[in-house]
Amino acid sequence: MRGLPFVFGLSSSSVRTSHLPPAAAISRRTLAVLLAVCLSGGAVSAAGGPAVSASSAIIVDARSGQVLWSKNATVRRPMASTTKVMTALLALELGNLDDVVTVPAGVEQIPEMSFHLIPGEKLTLRQLLYAVMVRSANDAAVVVARHIGGTEEHFVELMNLRARQLGLEDTQFRNPNGLHVEGHYSTAADLARLAREAISTPGFNEFCSTRSIVIERPMSQDRLLRNTARFLRDYPGADGIKTGYTRQAGRCFIGSATVNGWRVITVVLNSVDAGADTRALMDYAFARFAPRTLAKAGDIHSRVRVAGGDPEELPLAVDSDLVVCVPRTGGEVKKLVELRKLEPPLNRGDRVGDLVVEVDGRPVQRVALVAADDVQPRRSRNPLFLAVLSSFPAGYVYLRRSRNGG
Repeated sequence: MRGLPFVFGLSSSSVRTSHLPPAAAISRRTLAVLLAVCLSGGAVSAAGGPAVSASSAIIVDARSGQVLWSKNATVRRPMASTTKVMTALLALELGNLDDVVTVPAGVEQIPEMSFHLIPGEKLTLRQLLYAVMVRSANDAAVVVARHIGGTEEHFVELMNLRARQLGLEDTQFRNPNGLHVEGHYSTAADLARLAREAISTPGFNEFCSTRSIVIERPMSQDRLLRNTARFLRDYPGADGIKTGYTRQAGRCFIGSATVNGWRVITVVLNSVDAGADTRALMDYAFARFAPRTLAKAGDIHSRVRVAGGDPEELPLAVDSDLVVCVPRTGGEVKKLVELRKLEPPLNRGDRVGDLVVEVDGRPVQRVALVAADDVQPRRSRNPLFLAVLSSFPAGYVYLRRSRNGG
């Protein structure tokens, strides 16, 4: 299709064509990176953003990843124990929570925050993950890593591979617990994306929202795990996610809260007071923005003509729910349709373009548009064939029917 396509029902939208590659040629990783770039570059920011002490910070809609506000969100920094979100994610994806894990020798020498694990002690992977996420136990993180990866080194390789799969291009792991080492870093934007993946993983929300829990340990009296994040106890709707601190990283926190069914994720790195910063970010998000559903998965958004197609008119459906966050004071919402070159045949479900939503002129969300019907090439009738056929009685009947649409 050349030039602007003929589009029905787009009075509230704009249309533009682009030479996007075929759907099969776009990998999940590429789509994730493209979407991340689109959203991070189009943060919706109201005047007078939140005052935070953190060197880097970000607010995102947990469902879509839409950035509501950010500060130095793509600057690489050490991230301390927020690292453990990736450790827990891999454990949930690759392990069995009921696995019984024997604590290996040497873990008692791992410094700083620990669960005081005893070599030879047996705990389930579930118990170890509570220690990792609630107390932020460094020794438990290493035991989990060795159980899942065979060795700590191989587990770190898995961490970095998973980071690449998620499009975390500014993240590099050197250990599973976040203890400071050169070359171990991330960004507020990457950690927000990681958190979104983690909370969508079955089981993770239970670990990241637990305030306290008692772990049965026959070999130890150290059984009570208590989350040190006051945000979890004090903020209405708080449901995660992970604290972090080293001298080099400063105070770090990935926060999450759900109010009236809307979940928001925040990240602060190198903060003077991570709890106060997180509360300020959450207050800003819930006071200034509200989610708005523009379309449900399967809704017909528009119709286009496909040259040489049968039928010629193709309805376009939204592939997934389209929800955007808009300023409560009002914002101009505009929908832009980006179409690929449309040529038959097209099958129901084929990706034929994208629906891009702009708020106040900045792109904040992108969803796929798919064919809602099949379109086959229109069969042409050769004029010479029809002329010969018309010289016969049967051909005459065929020709008359053809011309009359029969």
